[in-house]
Amino acid sequence: VTDSITVLITGPPVLVLGDSVKFCHGSTFTFNAQNPGSTYLWNDSTTNQFLATTNPGKYWVTISNPCGILTDTVKLVTEYPILNLDLGNDTIICQGQSLFLNGDYNGAFVWWSDGSTDKTLEVTSTGEYYVILSNSCGVWLDTIYVEVQDIPVFSLGPDSFVCNSAIEYELSGPAGLDKYLWSNGDTSRVTRVLNTGAHWLEVTNKCFSYTDS
Repeated sequence: VTDSITVLITGPPVLVLGDSVKFCHGSTFTFNAQNPGSTYLWNDSTTNQFLATTNPGKYWVTISNPCGILTDTVKLVTEYPILNLDLGNDTIICQGQSLFLNGDYNGAFVWWSDGSTDKTLEVTSTGEYYVILSNSCGVWLDTIYVEVQDIPVFSLGPDSFVCNSAIEYELSGPAGLDKYLWSNGDTSRVTRVLNTGAHWLEVTNKCFSYTDS
């Protein structure tokens, strides 16, 4: 004759639910009271080790075994998909200014392109920046390109000598700037001059002006 017995060596029940847990809106979250060999009594009067729910709120379970009894309490918090993540359009700032990018979206975990995890990121140099947000509903990413503009330094070149003062000569300014103003009143990037003498160009970006002659 053969017989067997299973003996579970345990101690008093231990807390396992935590203080607060998060789940995604519209999904089902299942609590696990663990503590094998115990009996369970949840706040809704069910007696299983597991409790599934779709509602946020406060939950508790009383766990009993031959070594003791305790009540474990937890808060279940709803999270939502981050559908409005937006760092803004690509933009320009002036040298010496800062642009603060916002990553604070309802307590989501934040990861910036420089590896920081703060709620905001201060931008002071030209480059592409991104943020990754995550919560129990998923992961989202957005990017922005920021250009930092300084004084637009350029040169029209050395003084030149001409053989025929009756011929028009073409002068060009640097490309990609917002405004041009030549000494002859022309506001295009390239102008033509007939008269000899000193000629100058003033260029302006979104932040500064610079003149060369």
